[in-house]
Amino acid sequence: MPARRNATRPLNLGIVGCGFVTRTRHLPALRRVPEVRVVAVADVDPAAARDVADRWGIPRRHADGRDLVADPAVEAVAVCVPAACHVEVALAALEAGKHVLVEKPLALSLEEADRLLERASRSRPKTLFGFNLRWHRLVRTAREMIRAGRIGTIQSVCTTYSDAVLGRPGLPAWRARRALGGGALLEKAVHHVDLWRFLLDDEVAEVFGFTCAGRGEDQTAVITARMRKGALATALVMDASAVRNELALYGDAGGLGIDCYRSDGLAVAPTVGAPGAPRVRLRRIASSIVQIATHLGDIRRGGVFDASYEAEWRHFVDVIRRDAPPGCTLEDGRRALEVVLAAMQSDASGAPVRLDGRGAR
Repeated sequence: MPARRNATRPLNLGIVGCGFVTRTRHLPALRRVPEVRVVAVADVDPAAARDVADRWGIPRRHADGRDLVADPAVEAVAVCVPAACHVEVALAALEAGKHVLVEKPLALSLEEADRLLERASRSRPKTLFGFNLRWHRLVRTAREMIRAGRIGTIQSVCTTYSDAVLGRPGLPAWRARRALGGGALLEKAVHHVDLWRFLLDDEVAEVFGFTCAGRGEDQTAVITARMRKGALATALVMDASAVRNELALYGDAGGLGIDCYRSDGLAVAPTVGAPGAPRVRLRRIASSIVQIATHLGDIRRGGVFDASYEAEWRHFVDVIRRDAPPGCTLEDGRRALEVVLAAMQSDASGAPVRLDGRGAR
């Protein structure tokens, strides 16, 4: 494990993988986190590593993740490679005594996930799993409201996560193939399955999945599930449609809506009054004004969604420097993966799959 250093000095981070999430999410967020200094990047494509390093002023660049992991200047490693390589890179980082943040999904199989969890349980370095939406301001506010009983007992949660990723120029081939970690189930559904667990403080008991292929495998997918406490959950995920990242939760005392891309995206729905009624609309307008005025900082930081990455990195520093308990563990990553893999199994068999928390059956 790296020797204990002065907690006021920035944490030296190395990032393995210079793709979309590194360039458009992590690096812009890390620019606003002075507690972390990115000192090295690695990518199998030397041009990609060079481009990212030059653009962001990162002094060290490597053509192999193993070289970055062995770099003595690196104290912590962000694993941002395709999912097929997550476990390999994370294990190497732990063996080298480096702290680790692993992007989603955790792995491509529960066996690979368990191999990493077992090694991490014997390691002194800290680990964090990269479900950034757990640090989304509106998600955390909604969780507090649910725990306070604002909408009563949750009966259902419906979520949508969609964009046109398959039309993005230069999209890597793996992004369209399930066996390599691509597709809307592995790339998108894991996020919202985790939010079911996070917001409801519950686990998935049974799952049914449907998928459609198009330009990519699992281009469109629907997961329906029953939670252990009885709530019903549905997730629609798409890789070739309009941009959406939304959640709706329905309780016996009201509802909550979350638009993860809007700073004013938290809406409370009463049990009386149609959405188009004047009083209901005026309350929604007033709520939007208050949310925007109160959180102008979100806009300056690139929006409330991007701010979730910044909060995630600040938490990672707290886990390492101040021994805070990780707010998202590798086990959380495994549980979301278990549900998605069960949805794939259900799609293939045409039957629901029951879960016991350690694998489908």
